[in-house]
Amino acid sequence: MSKSVLARLLIAGLGFVGTILFARLLGPTDFGGYYLLFAVLMIAKTPLEGWIGAIKKRYAEAETNPQEMFGLLLASIAVVGVLILVAAGISRHWLRSYTSLDGAWILFVLLLFVVVAFSAFQQLLDATGKVAVSNWTALL
Repeated sequence: MSKSVLARLLIAGLGFVGTILFARLLGPTDFGGYYLLFAVLMIAKTPLEGWIGAIKKRYAEAETNPQEMFGLLLASIAVVGVLILVAAGISRHWLRSYTSLDGAWILFVLLLFVVVAFSAFQQLLDATGKVAVSNWTALL
């Protein structure tokens, strides 16, 4: 348990320092636009997180074949990646006007895909019972 707490404290500290550096590097307009885009991303990933949670539950069950669940996870990430690309392409003008960021739709696609994929693999690691390892992977 203490390994997980230490990992979470390091993540919080690095996140705080990173946010300050990121804000100074981007400036107030681009930094605000990025966080507006990130807020939209957090809303968009909610249904995907539910699906990933269901796969995690099945993965942790004793009678489930882990290879099948891993394959389902990879297939889900691929399908979601295509859907994200199409949805962001359709809403690219809205994302641009909402965030004032050039290429906001590309950033949205990349961020959402990476966040969903990382969360999926981290939750599968949680399902194996290695919570401390899962927390430490967030630092990488």
